[in-house]
Amino acid sequence: MGIWVVLIILSEAFIDLYVKNRVKKHYERLEETGGEKNLPPVLSHKGFIRVTRPYKNPGAILGFLKKKKVLLNVLTVLVMLLALAAIVFFTIEKDDAVIPLAIMYGGGLANFIDRMRHGAVTDFLVIKPVKNVVFNLADLFIFIGALIAIADMIL
Repeated sequence: MGIWVVLIILSEAFIDLYVKNRVKKHYERLEETGGEKNLPPVLSHKGFIRVTRPYKNPGAILGFLKKKKVLLNVLTVLVMLLALAAIVFFTIEKDDAVIPLAIMYGGGLANFIDRMRHGAVTDFLVIKPVKNVVFNLADLFIFIGALIAIADMIL
């Protein structure tokens, strides 16, 4: 199971960072050419989830701790180390709880790398009916991993 955990984490981080980079480059080209500012819907269902202009979020979820970057970075490192210890423990114990933890960790790692490289996390996805909430694939991975973990505890 260990190799699958590593593959989940690394593939999620790679996918998120790659897509963030492509979206940023796309919008840079659009600005240079004066082209359309919005991309077409990513998912059909009448554009429920859309790609939008990249937004730099210097804080955590919804901008939390955006003015306390050192505290945010320290807390992030502590949570990442704790989660990594849990992943190692559950992998050794051959517990299925390792899968949702790995899914969440991959998203957290991608956002951490983005924050360390650029001083902020790049958000570029919006849910059409919800105003002012912008997120990225890493956030989605964290959310999905948390849902799976909760479902696993309940069921």
